[in-house]
Amino acid sequence: GMIAAIGVVIAARETGDVDAATLHLAHRVLAFAFAALTLLVLFASGRRAPVLGAALAAAVFAQVALGLTNAFSDTPLVAATAHNAVAALIVAMLAAIARRAGDPPTMQASIIRH
Repeated sequence: GMIAAIGVVIAARETGDVDAATLHLAHRVLAFAFAALTLLVLFASGRRAPVLGAALAAAVFAQVALGLTNAFSDTPLVAATAHNAVAALIVAMLAAIARRAGDPPTMQASIIRH
């Protein structure tokens, strides 16, 4: 949430009293922390959803690459649009992984046993 909010402020250039460089730094620091946590989720749940986990890892690396491209690109609108789309994709994949992790395997096992 905070990463996206800072990204929106950066994109809108409505920096208010906060220095734009400070916003960029905060967005990048939080983004790398989010990427690290996402990869930890991936490693923790990779056995439950290996295909989804591989797609998530690819999306995280693509997101970092798109963020860097956006920062140094001559066509920032294209890179920013792709960056936002991949962010939404990552959120959807994390939600799918969280849903799978919340599925109680014991219930299925008890139905099979009875």
